[in-house]
Amino acid sequence: MNKVYYSTVIDHPAERVWNVIRDFNSYPVWVEGIDESHIEGGKSGDAVGAIRNFSTGNTRVRQRLLAHSDLDRSTKKLRRPCGFRLRSRAL
Repeated sequence: MNKVYYSTVIDHPAERVWNVIRDFNSYPVWVEGIDESHIEGGKSGDAVGAIRNFSTGNTRVRQRLLAHSDLDRSTKKLRRPCGFRLRSRAL
């Protein structure tokens, strides 16, 4: 099975970035083009297994949070690839 990885360098302190992106439902805050986002089933934005359902234009996308670590400041999600841009003003 093929695996796809995405990485970027953000020119801000790690703690500041993590405070913005750690909530799985904060996508509209830091990614351009996201109109609306919600977590299905009433789970919290850091609950492993949570499903984020968001819209961009006329497209709805669902992503499942597979792993979340405050210690490592990392998340892992199952999703289809998308070319969204980060919102610089969110950081």
